[in-house]
Amino acid sequence: MIPRLTVVAPAVLLALGLIGCGESRTGFQASQGTGKGPVTSSAVVVGGLRTLKETPFERSWDLDLGHPVLMAWIAPDVENLVFFQLDETFEIVAVDVMSGHTRWVSKPLPEALRLAPYAARNKLPTERPDVFRLDERLYVVSQDTLFCLDCATGHLIWRFDLPFSPSTGPVAVGLDETLRVYLGDWSGRLQAVSFHPKREFAYQAWQWNINASATAQGLAKDEVLYFGDHGGTLSAFKSDRQQAWSNHLGGAIYGAPAVRDRTLFAGTTENTLYALNRLTGETLGQVNLNGPLTKAPMVFRGDPERIYAWVGGPEQTAGLYAFTAQSDTVAYTDTARHPLEVVRLGQRWSVPGLNTLVSSTPAYLYATDGSPVISAVNRDSGVVDWRWDVNAERLAEQQAAGVRRPAKVAQLLAYQDPTDLNRSVFAIDEKGGVVSYRFFGFVPGDHLPVASGDVTPVVKAKGGKAKEGEAPAEIPAKPGKESKP
Repeated sequence: MIPRLTVVAPAVLLALGLIGCGESRTGFQASQGTGKGPVTSSAVVVGGLRTLKETPFERSWDLDLGHPVLMAWIAPDVENLVFFQLDETFEIVAVDVMSGHTRWVSKPLPEALRLAPYAARNKLPTERPDVFRLDERLYVVSQDTLFCLDCATGHLIWRFDLPFSPSTGPVAVGLDETLRVYLGDWSGRLQAVSFHPKREFAYQAWQWNINASATAQGLAKDEVLYFGDHGGTLSAFKSDRQQAWSNHLGGAIYGAPAVRDRTLFAGTTENTLYALNRLTGETLGQVNLNGPLTKAPMVFRGDPERIYAWVGGPEQTAGLYAFTAQSDTVAYTDTARHPLEVVRLGQRWSVPGLNTLVSSTPAYLYATDGSPVISAVNRDSGVVDWRWDVNAERLAEQQAAGVRRPAKVAQLLAYQDPTDLNRSVFAIDEKGGVVSYRFFGFVPGDHLPVASGDVTPVVKAKGGKAKEGEAPAEIPAKPGKESKP
């Protein structure tokens, strides 16, 4: 069954956003600082509750998958597709992110996915030296069987019944003869699976005893795997079963590391965020916090000196944190020695209560506390400028369309786009209906704090079109008028 796609005209959508239009104030606290050190000040944040037409998002497309959704994800390396695994059938549906058109539906898998999937993109040479052919593959584990699917068609390329019980999702490096698919197992080992292209069979290439269990997916960069375990050790492995380095950080590592240039960032349950040299494993800097870090840190290409992390612990400290991360050198008094390389980490701001990222733009991080209410977090200040109840929006749309039993939003797709180019929110209801809301344009006045809960929309002034990332010329709109990006 091919899921049914519906594209809704914006004019119709504006008439549907009727529920949740009342303004309210939130008790969020944000810590704001200069970014030069860990000392921050506290400021009360007031953000109004908006409807769809009062946000910079517009409804882009909707899709009826026909079954409830068990898992949904977007892979950073194959960012043009959004994947859904359906309940009952256990099929995977690949959908074009921009258009909402269904690319393919896989054959049913044995059971629901319990471990994070992985999609890899490889560039293959052609007859022309300046032209490459893309090879995109999806790796998933279902019932201890590793499946490799073609991202272009959904066809099965190969499968392998794992001779061990995996504890992490797969991470693939290389292709064909050089392919290594890395997984952790519950016996405290890192496993590497490969595929023989001529004989067309997968096999266990090698294993490494890490002496601790692991549940965090590894990170692949330049054909090197960076892998953290519950014993608190972060290691780097090459495809030929060579351990490049290891660093015992202390405290369990439950989230995958993040990488920017030569720096690797990792958090531990001992309340510490580390910066390491990814080539040598040397610790370059650290910042101590008041709660454990159990998720992967986040880096964005548009924020070259900033890193974001999720901190757990007590309610008053748990939430989204922003840090400055500035590379520097410290000279020795002995001039014959090379200067010491360091990364200076300092807390910039924090927003308690948030634990999931659902979208991002150059000016905002859109995050939730696990509910369908999205908070627009200003990247510069950490202020929650406004909030949007997606579930209320979805119920209003269905009620306006005469649906007798409207379906609530069951989940918002959680993902991080390092490029900030996707700019979409994907709402999935309990019946398998998916709605994509896309950010069309950059409205600079919209990222200013809303001090009173009132919303003043803005519209573009007449003139040339702004370039990507630039602020278009704008004038205030009359009260009650729609904001057009």
